[in-house]
Amino acid sequence: MAHFKQIIRIAIIMLLLNSFTYAKSFSYDTAHSNVGFTVSHMVVTKVHGSFNKVDADLFWNPKNLKKSYLNGTISVASINTKNEKRDNHLQDKEFFNNNEFPTITFKSTSIKAIKNESNTYTLKGKLTIKDVTKTISCPLKTKGPIIDPWNNERIGFEATCNIKRMDYNIYENNTLKSGELIIGNDIGITISVEGIARAN
Repeated sequence: MAHFKQIIRIAIIMLLLNSFTYAKSFSYDTAHSNVGFTVSHMVVTKVHGSFNKVDADLFWNPKNLKKSYLNGTISVASINTKNEKRDNHLQDKEFFNNNEFPTITFKSTSIKAIKNESNTYTLKGKLTIKDVTKTISCPLKTKGPIIDPWNNERIGFEATCNIKRMDYNIYENNTLKSGELIIGNDIGITISVEGIARAN
């Protein structure tokens, strides 16, 4: 009986250690991450852009998703559409109004696993652009964690979602002769993040 109790104690300890192993805080690896967007231009094509300066606060524990969070802050001035004149124009009042609202923020409110799909979740959170905050929902996938050649633990997060720019007071609304918007209202957002585990 004593031997059996000892085995139970060891099993409990191992389970606790395993749960601590899963709970990690990760830093945002700028060199291997991207926050990008696409928007229709004159109906016939799409403009692609990204933000070069992003800060993220990432905590991941798949065994306790209620404790997990994926938060981010984006510098509006770091927008990059591969056209300097356009990037400068996007700082103006009718677009992001960088003088008054220099950052875009996302704060996760819930992460829920999708049944029968491994490493697949629904991420919900509050997205703030300019003076508007709205709740958005995104499919989220994770990859890893893995150990890199330098003994760093890494994990990947991939999410996509769609928003309406006019919902966030980005009101530039010039139209073609056909009446369609020169710059589309629908914005596709893609997020690919590589996180590096912080030292405990």
